[in-house]
Amino acid sequence: MILTTGIQNAPVVCRLELRTFLQDQDVTNLYILATDQMMRIKQDDLSSWFQLAAIHGRPYIPFDGVGVKGSFGGYCTHSSILFPSWHRPYLALFEQSLSKHVHEIAREYKDAADKERYLKAADRFRLPYWDWATEPTLPDIIAIQETVNVHLPNGSRASIKNPLFGYYFNPVYSDFGDGLPDEKTWEAWQSTYRYPTTTDAKAKSEPSLMQSTLKNNRLTLRDRTYNILTQIKDYGMFSHDASSGNEHPPAGFDSIEAIHNQIHGLTGRNGHMGVVDYAAFDPVFWMHHANVDRLFAMWQCLNPDAYVTPLKSEAGTFTRKPGEIENVESPLTPFRRTPDKFWKSNEVRDTKVFCYTYPELSKLDSVPAEEGRLRLSKDINRLYGPTVPAAQPVPKPLAPPASVPAPVGKGPSVPELSAPGPQTAPLPKATEKGPGSEKTTSSEHKPAPVSTSEDQQSHHEWLANIAVEKYAVKSTFFVHIFLGDIDDDHKKWGIHPNLVGTHVVFANNAEFTGCERCRHAHEKKKVVTGTIPLTGCLGTRLGGIYNLAPDKVTPYLQKNLHWRVQKHDGSAVDLKDVPSLKVSVGHAVAELSQTAHGFTSWGDIQLHAKVTRGRIGGA
Repeated sequence: MILTTGIQNAPVVCRLELRTFLQDQDVTNLYILATDQMMRIKQDDLSSWFQLAAIHGRPYIPFDGVGVKGSFGGYCTHSSILFPSWHRPYLALFEQSLSKHVHEIAREYKDAADKERYLKAADRFRLPYWDWATEPTLPDIIAIQETVNVHLPNGSRASIKNPLFGYYFNPVYSDFGDGLPDEKTWEAWQSTYRYPTTTDAKAKSEPSLMQSTLKNNRLTLRDRTYNILTQIKDYGMFSHDASSGNEHPPAGFDSIEAIHNQIHGLTGRNGHMGVVDYAAFDPVFWMHHANVDRLFAMWQCLNPDAYVTPLKSEAGTFTRKPGEIENVESPLTPFRRTPDKFWKSNEVRDTKVFCYTYPELSKLDSVPAEEGRLRLSKDINRLYGPTVPAAQPVPKPLAPPASVPAPVGKGPSVPELSAPGPQTAPLPKATEKGPGSEKTTSSEHKPAPVSTSEDQQSHHEWLANIAVEKYAVKSTFFVHIFLGDIDDDHKKWGIHPNLVGTHVVFANNAEFTGCERCRHAHEKKKVVTGTIPLTGCLGTRLGGIYNLAPDKVTPYLQKNLHWRVQKHDGSAVDLKDVPSLKVSVGHAVAELSQTAHGFTSWGDIQLHAKVTRGRIGGA
């Protein structure tokens, strides 16, 4: 039996942004070795990488005896009110498991000085988070390196297969271990892939295309993140992507889950990260979800009285029957708090219960709550900014507070190989491209020109709202929003210079999944929603964001706003084959704050039906 405790008997330590984390070479070395060790545990062992990842989907076998095989499948909380809170103990379970290996390895170092140094590093370890809203591209050690150099406990230096690049199945089970039918692609792949080149055993990841696609969505990710943190106050809207029906307010189409879906699709495409059933096998899943949890924690600080609201679940899981009400008392299975009790949402409101926090929140405990919210608001403005400061360079992530030991910078623990192979590189140094870099490519959006005139205290915010059946294409798919001409070659849509942003509907294969909630969503034609902000790109094209009055923008959008649908395997989908797709356009007058800690204040959103009316997929 496994209890979910987080890292216990330890102080509360900050999870750090990925690029800051990687500057601490001792912690990074332990992280790589611990991940490698955890991945080598036999796949039928409950503490293995395979078993912990499988909680998220395939194989549909109850974890640690929680639930009954053959009952309503899986533990899925996607498109659910429990989406943010369920993933918190999930991450804590994974973090405690990895931390156990980190400490074991640190104790194994033979040299006394090395051992002392690594034991201190082990105490600093918490999962890194990937802040894709400030810099969506991944460091080379995650995206490109197939091998990595490490410092082993026996004192030697070695090159090993990089566990952060992918997980290698040993073995790949027939029907993925649960006897349910499946696409044979998953059995053909011996490891996880991002943007796989083929669907057979010859597949390879295509990191350059992944990075270009992520970079082309940089401003969209930043604007979406800022908007949900500053404009959404209702937990039900913030927490998940399911539509509330015909009365769904135009200001509530986006959510933390919808943005989370975008990263899954843009990172994995039709590889493991791009499909719910297999996403958690990819090492980047945990870095991604740590950031989702961080944004959730920040939103909680801004909205302390808003939390899980009761909502009926139409479908069942391994541990819940269809029709049950999901609320703060719902057991977050399969995560045990005690041998006979499971964690509940009302018990995981504070991340410190699992002995971790985040840089933006760690410094707030010593100040009154309202002052803490003002400080956090200032940090959010600096990191993600309203549309107006978007012309500033990408900000660096916050440094860890004084209570967290500074990264070790003396003497690399992991030396460069003398003869690196074509996809081998040393551990990244502090100068590696990341937040703070201003390099762009021709396909990356440039920020809109802005004015600093004091009399320009308001502007018009524009957005494209998207509603569509979650299983309209029976698996993960993309809705691309463009301003201007579109390339006929659908393979170039994700990196096209006229792309504003890509909304991703993150789903399982409706024909094969063992997820009861997913099958029910397919049968009942469940609708999910998301938003692509248009303001920044419109400002670039029309002379700045202060030139976006409706009488100018509406005719421009009628002529230039376009959308396309694409399956996650890259193939195009005829818009006529997605009758549930509804794209609508709205705008709001946004008043700029006159303080560093104030947020832009939006008025009511006014819909402009004539922009999309009468067009295939238009609302």
